[in-house]
Amino acid sequence: MFKIIVLSSILAVCNIAYAAVAETESTSAIALSEQFKVAHEKRDYQMITRLINWDGVRKPMRKKIEVYTSATFGLKINSVTIEEVSDGQFHKVTMGNKVVKPNLNVTHIMKVHFDVDASIPEATGKDTTVYLIGSKDDEYKIAVYVKEGGSSRYPHD
Repeated sequence: MFKIIVLSSILAVCNIAYAAVAETESTSAIALSEQFKVAHEKRDYQMITRLINWDGVRKPMRKKIEVYTSATFGLKINSVTIEEVSDGQFHKVTMGNKVVKPNLNVTHIMKVHFDVDASIPEATGKDTTVYLIGSKDDEYKIAVYVKEGGSSRYPHD
């Protein structure tokens, strides 16, 4: 009887600890989304750069990210949602003759939903942007697809 009570107590503590870790993970991802919203509202690309994991990202890709991200600065954000993803859901893919993979283990996706006028043809397909989110050094960052096995010749800021 004593063994059952002790085992039940240990399991209860483990469940509480697991719930606390899961809550911290989603809270951290939510904190990243809040920082992104503030940076977007301020149109502060430098603030957004601090939210991105630049490991392995080459200079041309950095420029593309800046152009695409800055292009949404005129749009109002309706909402940002965070979704957990299964381990390995985002892995290496072949693009042309290159094999690319996320530069972080992706644990969440962040969907940024913009308020766009559907009657404007240029706005078609620009109502949502999806970012991959992963953890690095206990901090959540936006992940970027990079060439597998490659390294950046360009140090990040």
